[in-house]
Amino acid sequence: SRKGLYGLLLGLASTTADREKNARVLDSLIAMPSSDFRAGFDGVLAGYLLLQGERGLAVLEHRYVADAEASRGDVLHLLNCLRFCSEYEPRIGKSRLATAIRPLLKRPEFASAVITDLARWQSWESAAQIAMLFEDVDYSDPAIEQSIVTYLMVCPTAVGKSALDSLRSRHPRRIAELERTALLFTFGR
Repeated sequence: SRKGLYGLLLGLASTTADREKNARVLDSLIAMPSSDFRAGFDGVLAGYLLLQGERGLAVLEHRYVADAEASRGDVLHLLNCLRFCSEYEPRIGKSRLATAIRPLLKRPEFASAVITDLARWQSWESAAQIAMLFEDVDYSDPAIEQSIVTYLMVCPTAVGKSALDSLRSRHPRRIAELERTALLFTFGR
């Protein structure tokens, strides 16, 4: 039950020898076949990134983002891990983290979380792509729609503002409702 904590603690090793040994241990845990849920796996991934930095992120991207067959649970653990890294691992910048998760926008089951993280990390490069998801039938889920509108509301770019205006003109009632909800939960910010 404490595997996540122990994985994270392994990532805090300071000597080169310990870091190399710990990276091998975490790599073996990551490589183990899994069911859809692994308790504490986000801590294991975070410890791995603390040890391996961007090189480790490339490995995790390949294993969980690029692989459409990666288990849903493992991808969710990766997203939690990257949120942790955005706060506590300064060697991997938020723009690099955003680049890592952006491909998950193509998978509706992760879209809401990814859009929220992109907004949190102030990654606005995908504003046009995110706006187009609003009218995609595969993304017609209230949580995804809310994430899209909230992202566009806080997006400072001309593309984001134009996309939101366009959605307002095509879906005035629905967008107004989603904007009210966004303002309710962000206290008007």
